[in-house]
Amino acid sequence: ERTIAAIYRPGSPSWHHFLTPGQFTSEFAPSPAQVARLSRELARVGLRPGQVSSNHLMLPFTGTAASLDRVFGVHLVEVSGRGGILLRASDVTGRLPAFLAGLADAVVGLSNLDQLEIQRLDLPGQGNKLLAIPARYNPNQFFQIYDATGPYLGQGQAIAVIAEGSLKQTPSDLYNFDRRYHLPFAKINKIRIGKSDDNTDGSLEWDLDTQYASSWAPDAKLMVYVGSGFSVATMVATINMWVTQDVAKQASFSIGECETTAQATGFEKSLDQVLMEAVAQGQSFFAPSGDTGSACHGEPLGIALDIPIGQPGVDYPAASPYAVAVGGTSLLGGPGPLREVAWLYGGGGPSLTEPEPPYQVRAGGSYLGILRGTPDVSLDADPMTGYDVIQGLSLIHISEPTWLGLWARAQSAHGGNLGFANYTIYTEPEAAFNQIIVGTNGLWPATPFWSYAVGRGSPNVDVFVADA
Repeated sequence: ERTIAAIYRPGSPSWHHFLTPGQFTSEFAPSPAQVARLSRELARVGLRPGQVSSNHLMLPFTGTAASLDRVFGVHLVEVSGRGGILLRASDVTGRLPAFLAGLADAVVGLSNLDQLEIQRLDLPGQGNKLLAIPARYNPNQFFQIYDATGPYLGQGQAIAVIAEGSLKQTPSDLYNFDRRYHLPFAKINKIRIGKSDDNTDGSLEWDLDTQYASSWAPDAKLMVYVGSGFSVATMVATINMWVTQDVAKQASFSIGECETTAQATGFEKSLDQVLMEAVAQGQSFFAPSGDTGSACHGEPLGIALDIPIGQPGVDYPAASPYAVAVGGTSLLGGPGPLREVAWLYGGGGPSLTEPEPPYQVRAGGSYLGILRGTPDVSLDADPMTGYDVIQGLSLIHISEPTWLGLWARAQSAHGGNLGFANYTIYTEPEAAFNQIIVGTNGLWPATPFWSYAVGRGSPNVDVFVADA
């Protein structure tokens, strides 16, 4: 953390001298001796350690149910999930054994019951029915709405989408999308982590992410890191591959869960370590702030009434100080304050577990301080004012913030030297954002300058890029 502070403090000796993965591993990662000791300790208690990740932050291991029960104080059982799929979980709370003290921060993967979720897309009851005039937008319309007319289109940059499962249909959908809207044809470069997976549950999301990230940055190289499941262990390993390769300086991740759940499963502690390396290397990780408003999980009554009712909470990894949290708005098309308002179901609020990051100290507006606040920025996300996406031969209307490609534009304008986006976002002038002062996401109203509903607001892209 001290190194990150030096890297992003103007005038310091380390300012903007981003680390390489090799520098991180040699200077900050666990040493080969520590990794070897951890492997020996795991083997001593009957577990089988695998190959450590190149940055020494993750060591996979396997074991029998009996050995895992004994070492971690759990009682693993099989439970039946949706479709009759057998899932593994413990019916008691586990513990980190004493011999791992100082050697490991978290253990993930003992249970696969905790599956991360893609943001829900275009569900009934999630639109601003009382305010929004139903509309659908394509990339060329969004360029006009957000004043994106400049010449910087991601030249010299690589953008990454973190995905899962089968992407067999995604390249042809992207081709048809580019052809329909007269965009440069983008090519997907796939990097698969783990075994091949035929799961198509996320295909609509991967269509959305690839189509809109590449349309905003058509001159950037498009990379898709493909995991083999929605488990915490798999997703951390997939994100870690993006970090250790350090080819794409920006990535998006349209998946998450309640912050309190992420803390309990070890997701928060393990991924924060990985994302801290990303920030030190000048990489930006964009994550959605959620789609259940100020409640961590919307209750059925709230969905029926179009009100996000539930226990207050924020989504992770958007809540990480080392991620850019992207919130949601509704486009109304009216004059002044009614041009764009806070989306009722856009996630946001103060974190319960993550500390206040240095870039947010002077956020202003309705920011309360003390702990991390989300979101940082916003973009249209209301299903009633959603995005046109091509899937198969169909034109589907869904929504998702797409700051990934926008940030690549800013990077291309400044030689790829901007580093972690939040240090730029919080020093941009007010003119770089649309002030959104109408609407709420439940508990948190939109306010001038910064709010827990929309962060700093949506971008005036050309101004944002020029002043980055």
